[in-house]
Amino acid sequence: MGFGLLLIGYFLAFVPSLSNVYFFMDVVGAPLMVYALMKLSRYNDKFKQSLPSAFIYTGVTFVAAITSLMKLGTVVSSLIDAVLAASVLMFHVYSFTAIADMAKGAEDEKLASKARRNLVIVCVYYSIYIAVLLFSPVMDSVLKVYFNNILYFFRMVWIIMNLLFIHSAYCRLYIEGTEERYAETATYKETRFKFINKLQQSFIESQKKANAENYKMMKDTKDYVDANRHKIPKKKKKKR
Repeated sequence: MGFGLLLIGYFLAFVPSLSNVYFFMDVVGAPLMVYALMKLSRYNDKFKQSLPSAFIYTGVTFVAAITSLMKLGTVVSSLIDAVLAASVLMFHVYSFTAIADMAKGAEDEKLASKARRNLVIVCVYYSIYIAVLLFSPVMDSVLKVYFNNILYFFRMVWIIMNLLFIHSAYCRLYIEGTEERYAETATYKETRFKFINKLQQSFIESQKKANAENYKMMKDTKDYVDANRHKIPKKKKKKR
């Protein structure tokens, strides 16, 4: 569907950033997230609106990766970091809004509220981060270290929260039938060649069939577990 690729891309783009060493993994993760959003855009139009922000973020990551190999001044490096942070924030705003809209369409208000909650946390983080980044040249060194430590912990928290959230979206939206519901909206652009159009149509039909079979299998498994949950023996507490 796309959430699996989004999860992998998000992991590659943000988890390595917690290290002091730059691994260039965001250059791999960002295009993967663009591809994931392109796949998800077939099921919800909000993901199409999130694509420009994802492309901008991808472009900025490539520029940041190239400039990281150069010896630049502190002011220029800070400006590049600020632009990168703004692009990341914009990416989160559009992509998480799209996930919230999709969850709302699947009648999963709990997942939609999680999307809004995580988005607020990311917005608060980057508002503080950009402010500290812009005022760092005139900031006291002790105060700078203090803010950097707080921001590092804050960043680690929201990255973990967002990874869990995307994984939850991958599991819950699929199981609740979103895949089957939105598969009917899958379309393709017609070309001048009839055989290509037939191949595209046959691909969509086979994908719909596979999605329906996977959904039925997962739904049957979920129903079986729910029906037999009471049969699972509870552990007896040992008397002290």
